[in-house]
Amino acid sequence: MSKISDIKSIPQRMSVRWAGIAGLLFFIVVGIKWGYQLPQHLDILFGDEAEYMRNGLDLFEVIRNDWGPTYNIWYKFLSLFTSDTITLYYANYIAGAVLTGGLLMLVLLALRLSPPVALYASFCFFVSGIQMNTWPRISHFVLLLLFGAILVFSRIRSAALRTLVIAIACYWCAYARPDLMLAFFLMLAVAAWLMYQERAQWRSFLPALLVLLLSVLFFQGVFGQPSATYKGGLDRLYSAFCQHYAINYKFMTNADFDAVTEWIDFCRTKFPDCYTIGDVLKNHPQEFIQHVLFNVKNYLLLLFSALLSLLFPLAIIKGKKGLLLAIGLLLLLLFATLFNKEKRNNWIALLKEHRLLLLLLAIFGLPSMGMSWVIFPRPHYMLLHLMLPLLLLTLLLQVWWQDRYLPARYFMVLLVLLALAAPTAGKYPYLQYGQDMQNHCSQRLIRFMEKKKDQPYVVFTNYLNVTYMLPKNFSEFSTEFELKKGMSFGQIMKDKKINIVLVSSNILQNPMLKSDTTWQQLIANPETLGFEKVRYSDACESYLLMKE
Repeated sequence: MSKISDIKSIPQRMSVRWAGIAGLLFFIVVGIKWGYQLPQHLDILFGDEAEYMRNGLDLFEVIRNDWGPTYNIWYKFLSLFTSDTITLYYANYIAGAVLTGGLLMLVLLALRLSPPVALYASFCFFVSGIQMNTWPRISHFVLLLLFGAILVFSRIRSAALRTLVIAIACYWCAYARPDLMLAFFLMLAVAAWLMYQERAQWRSFLPALLVLLLSVLFFQGVFGQPSATYKGGLDRLYSAFCQHYAINYKFMTNADFDAVTEWIDFCRTKFPDCYTIGDVLKNHPQEFIQHVLFNVKNYLLLLFSALLSLLFPLAIIKGKKGLLLAIGLLLLLLFATLFNKEKRNNWIALLKEHRLLLLLLAIFGLPSMGMSWVIFPRPHYMLLHLMLPLLLLTLLLQVWWQDRYLPARYFMVLLVLLALAAPTAGKYPYLQYGQDMQNHCSQRLIRFMEKKKDQPYVVFTNYLNVTYMLPKNFSEFSTEFELKKGMSFGQIMKDKKINIVLVSSNILQNPMLKSDTTWQQLIANPETLGFEKVRYSDACESYLLMKE
């Protein structure tokens, strides 16, 4: 015979289950509402994302240990549904947003938070600028692995097993974001300590330890250790440091150089005796500290803005009004909780209940926080360690909702209201560099060039990885990594068999090319070198010089 308390709890469990299904459908709907016009408002940004995509498409042809092999697998999976690179790019963008929003709601429900609180928190995360406007999208994939692990975590009683599950997921994540290998080892240390505490249950640890062993054997056997090198043999972390050091230096000093395209030569001149971040710290400590302090200042500003967006849907109510409402709500919740003994004790109780997960999220976010300080506070770094404050804020909201039960019909009304309020793609200030991206010239360029399948083409460009989204008869010579002082454009054109030159405003400002007579001849009179000027779109400032 069932206890009365068990009978009373059945409707609540059914409601949570129903809320999870309704929540997933909700995020699909709002994802479609936002995403169907995304290509019209956000142009393709090549660079890192194009390389992840190409590695995914070529997964069974070339096995690489760099550039996120697990993320490459994800791209390979998505490519089963479409072979078109433009469609695949936006499908990944939209899927990452929808799935992280939906899985986050399931995670919060699995942690026994009230459905309205779980819905509101996951909705605020979904519509936040740091989620929508983050590029590259690899951090979204990492969050999918993390959320999946937390769902398993929530169904396990043993603290040691819970930690092992998150540690295994973190190991998989390290093959997308190599810096997470540090978090994995820290979690493994915590798991070892907890297993010692629970040593009487040692047999229950064996399945998880077997999964961990098989994971290590698979990833090490197939991919090896995540690579720490980049194009041209550069240390990957050092290359990221140099890219962003150049940006910060130009901002602080207003120096006369293009930080985006000339960062390699700048760093070679600035740090001629350095090959790693450690070398910079050792040989140029003042410059290193100045860079870090500048990053920390910007990090704190971005963090405050991001935290407000996790608590209040700033994408819906923009401007000073939205910002003031968000700040007011945060202060009200904090002070009301601190000065209300019952609420304060309830919040402390919730923090104690979820202390292990909070600890693991702190460890998970530690490497990305370090990257934000040492490299640059980029949103795709910050997104990973925002999961800790997101849970803290959600638990704060839970304190005020307590154990209230929202009938299904009212929950449905809430779903409809939020769906109506959800922004469309045009409401976000996406990453758009220059007029060409605003005119969707990357998409236009791909569509124009993918028709050229008659011969091998080698593209001379300042865009990085533009040909990674084109058919395999295309390759490129990128000025960002391959053009060095002393090189002659005429010799490059001969040696590399350059037959397409992508002329943009940035490449025309390249100081090494400005002083090259052959290059100047090509720009002034392309016909004399056998090239023809071709406009791939009248809407675009950039154009092509083609040798048929």
